Amino acid sequence: MRITRLALHDFRRYHELEIPLSPGLTIVHGPNEAGKTTIQRAIELALTRKVTSGGADMDGFRPWDADDEDVRPVISLEFEVDDEDRGVRRGVLEKAFRGSRGSVRLELDGETITDPTLADQAMAELTGIPSEAFFRSTASVRHQELADLDRDEATLRDRLQASISGADRGTSRALKILDKALFELNTKGQKNPGRLKVAEDAVEQAEAAVDQGERALAQLEADRDTLSTALERRSATEASLAEQRGLLEKARQAERLAAERSAAQERFERYRQAVTVSDELAGLGASHPSSNPLPVLEQIVNRLRILDARITDLTAALEGEVAVSFEVPPPPSWRPLSRIATALILIGLVVAAGSYALGATGILDLGALPVVIGLAIAAIGVVVGLAAWWVRRGDRVHQQLRDVEIDRRLRGRSEMQAELAQARADTAQQLTGLGLPDLASAEALLAAEREHVARVDRLSAQLVGLVGREPPESLAGV
Repeated sequence: MRITRLALHDFRRYHELEIPLSPGLTIVHGPNEAGKTTIQRAIELALTRKVTSGGADMDGFRPWDADDEDVRPVISLEFEVDDEDRGVRRGVLEKAFRGSRGSVRLELDGETITDPTLADQAMAELTGIPSEAFFRSTASVRHQELADLDRDEATLRDRLQASISGADRGTSRALKILDKALFELNTKGQKNPGRLKVAEDAVEQAEAAVDQGERALAQLEADRDTLSTALERRSATEASLAEQRGLLEKARQAERLAAERSAAQERFERYRQAVTVSDELAGLGASHPSSNPLPVLEQIVNRLRILDARITDLTAALEGEVAVSFEVPPPPSWRPLSRIATALILIGLVVAAGSYALGATGILDLGALPVVIGLAIAAIGVVVGLAAWWVRRGDRVHQQLRDVEIDRRLRGRSEMQAELAQARADTAQQLTGLGLPDLASAEALLAAEREHVARVDRLSAQLVGLVGREPPESLAGV
């Protein structure tokens, strides 16, 4: 196993420390009390010590200036393991030493182990270091211990005994690995052959390949002569092929030149026609029948048409207008009715009042009949008076309507005459602007201008079809 990175947190003198370790041998050197032993001790604890360990020695690993009792060291390792079956395996080990609350996290091959016992077992299998004593007796030898080992044979025996006793936990695992390796080396089965069997089969295959190679070499000697003959024929064939390729390239070039000539001739014809069309367009552009553009001319002619139609309508209306009559109306018919109504009311009132007065004074008692008859005559007079009032009202309304009609006819005729005069004046002004005598001449001018513009449009479309949107100036030198 190779350690690639070491990280310490709150471990003795180091609050935060991260050391990347390159492949190969790493030497940490420095003066006394620089922290070398602290780094070695951190690796030892991470590989062998349980995270739930307590005691005075664990308290000694706390930061020197830590005030809080809960501050405990945390050690993190990143490592690589070479495995013959799986290749290079990478993992991360992180231990937080907090006594009974200590925690561990081991990430390897995509799996995470947080159980302290399982994590220590896995690390022992990966490193081959089963215990802290074994690590100290093998992997960790201090420089002051080297003089003791060389000077005192008993110390050397004790150190060897510690190594042997510390490695007892890994002996059975080593035996299993050894048995497995011997089995994989010596097995002769066809389905799962051992390495020796695989090597023997490879040797047999190699001998067969050598025999086959010798036969192939003999065949190669025979084929070499055939190859030389084939090369000579190939040279002659390549020379003939090069000559034929030259002729083919010339033929293709001639065909391409003929096609370019045909395209150039066609393009020349199109440009020649385009020049003719362009000249004709230039002549048409300078010879419009009207000095006004076609849209303006159409507006003027439409205006003349509207004015002509209005003049015709007004002339016909004025010619068919009924002359206004000023005859004296007959006397109203409501006056006789009003006189009759007045007479009936007076008669009825006199009869009724006279009969009532005679009866009241006792001179002559005629009863209630004359009073009733008088009142009836007066009522008839009232009805006739109402009829006379109604007839009088109707005569007034008729007279008002007659006066309104006479006024309307007089005013409408004047307005139509004024509108007719204005329409004739507008027509004369429009025709004067065109320099024409009448509407028929304007219609003929509009038809001629339309035909002229249509011909210009046809020639413009023909020119676009011949040379596209190329400006006419570029056709001058064609």
